[in-house]
Amino acid sequence: METRTTHDRASVAAQGPGQPLTAAAGTIVFKQGDAADAVFQVIEGRIQLSMLSSSGRNAIVATLGPGSFLGEVMLLESSLRTHTATAVTACRLVAIAPEEMRELLHSHPDVESQFIGHMLRRINRLDADLADLLF
Repeated sequence: METRTTHDRASVAAQGPGQPLTAAAGTIVFKQGDAADAVFQVIEGRIQLSMLSSSGRNAIVATLGPGSFLGEVMLLESSLRTHTATAVTACRLVAIAPEEMRELLHSHPDVESQFIGHMLRRINRLDADLADLLF
């Protein structure tokens, strides 16, 4: 009998929906300003999120690894990408259409829990970064 970790069970790839993708190191997965049409989950590898300010300054805002989600803001509204996502290492990803992601979150509590945990960790990290800038 095969045993699977909680991460494996909560992985979108384990649930079936979505389009599997691979990205070589250095590949841009999506660019800031692109139309947002999918949420991604990192299965293997590392993805770097960066932002370009209106003054032309580029900042790395996060490096995400296996189990992390990116592009999730588009679940709230159809919008443009707010970051550029670049593969730091060779990556395996799953791209999930918004309707599929909403259904997955409703029908798989383990995925929903992982997704909420990811979002809360990101908020905590942003709060800490903001506090460092302010104080």
